[in-house]
Amino acid sequence: MIASRVARLYPFGWWVALLLKLRATLANRGIIQAMGLTLYDAFVAIAAPDLESVVAFYQALLEQPPQPYAPGRYAEFQVAGLRLGLFNPKADHTDQFANSDGAALSLCLEVRDLDTAIAHLESTGHPPVDDITEASHGREAYAYDPTGTRLILHEARPR
Repeated sequence: MIASRVARLYPFGWWVALLLKLRATLANRGIIQAMGLTLYDAFVAIAAPDLESVVAFYQALLEQPPQPYAPGRYAEFQVAGLRLGLFNPKADHTDQFANSDGAALSLCLEVRDLDTAIAHLESTGHPPVDDITEASHGREAYAYDPTGTRLILHEARPR
């Protein structure tokens, strides 16, 4: 739609329109040029030396089995348009994660009903660490997964 408007409004607009259409096509296929890189996909991966307990936690929390799953090595969950990967770091790579204490990663999960989500989280044995927080954009509760990754359960304010 934008491409057709550009083609009508500007000289050489057809060229810009073609480029916009090509970019949209590539974006729909997951291919985006950014920062000199050709990106096909992006996902979050969390190092979990005790992989099986972390897989069990996310399987219970997300109520789905990991797919793909290589026991002891890698598990992946599909979360509302996000791929969440969990991996057991190779023994000779563990020093790469030695400085991750205090890392600023939070996995934010937007939920429809925060109270229901908290009850479900508590059933996994990982209750929120504080009371519900009222933020300008909604209500939030904070917890941690077995790796220590901070979870934010977020319920947006009605729009």
